[in-house]
Amino acid sequence: TRYLAKNQNFNIFSLEAYMQQAYLANDYTIKNTATLNEALKNLVFFVWKTQEMSTMLQWMKQYNNGSQKILFTGFDMQDATEPIKQLYKAFSEDKDFAQKIEKLSSAVKEFANENRGNTKSYTLKKEHADIIYPIIAELKTKINENPKFSVNDKSWQTQNVRIIEQLLEKSNINRDKFMAENFLWIKEHNPNSKFIISAHNGHINNAKNKMGEYLKDKLQNDYKTFGFAFFDGEYKARGTKDKILGTQTAQKPYLGTYEYWLNSLNVPYFILDLKEMKKDKDLSWLVSDLDFRSVGHTKPTNEFYQTDISDNYDYLIFINKSTSSKRP
Repeated sequence: TRYLAKNQNFNIFSLEAYMQQAYLANDYTIKNTATLNEALKNLVFFVWKTQEMSTMLQWMKQYNNGSQKILFTGFDMQDATEPIKQLYKAFSEDKDFAQKIEKLSSAVKEFANENRGNTKSYTLKKEHADIIYPIIAELKTKINENPKFSVNDKSWQTQNVRIIEQLLEKSNINRDKFMAENFLWIKEHNPNSKFIISAHNGHINNAKNKMGEYLKDKLQNDYKTFGFAFFDGEYKARGTKDKILGTQTAQKPYLGTYEYWLNSLNVPYFILDLKEMKKDKDLSWLVSDLDFRSVGHTKPTNEFYQTDISDNYDYLIFINKSTSSKRP
């Protein structure tokens, strides 16, 4: 990120974090109106509340003191708390309508609580839908007709409403589609910018129904994917059975995994050009049908799955040994 910002004029960092909350990190990195702890709190996920992210935010703040700037953004849509909060603030002078937004907030909270832990798709009860959707329709009308709102105000408040709609329709597949939609919104509003998109391998890759597939389809060659791999070590995640957050020991790669042969090169870290390897008939098999590590916020029983990394990524960054992230 430092290299791309300083040397290649990349000026927007976009993270797999709640969209509106992530923007609030700029209160620390650019506006100087918030503390570092407040910025980390707004990133919500435990995977971002780390010493490593703290160091990055501090670097951004320092970098933004110069002539060049880098904006912190996010594109996830799994929580509507901040969007509703901002909508309420925007219409707080209209007491009657503000009460409707409070009613909307209560219904959305009940809906979210009922679907907490649902890993497939959310279910919206008719009793909640009958409250939520009429208020959403009224919100859209009031946003467009409000003479006090600038063009940017209308666009941002409309996006707040869109986040609520996305949450109501959330599923495993839709989440990736919505994250791509939200990133493209950011890009549309910053047409001359260059972006670093940071997310789990499982989202940025070009496989079917992944965020990367939607972005690749829209952005074509302007979208380049860097996957990450490591051989062994540790990482921070919840336990397989106890779900307790802690330092997990990574599963050792076996013969038949990409990580096994990458480690055999005896180079501690490097970037592999998968596009060029795919062109070489003697090497193409090495990047097409082996097992590849995939871990997220919870340690799986088996960390390796058959993957065609040459289709999923343009480049692969390999690090021999992983160290667990630290608390800030």
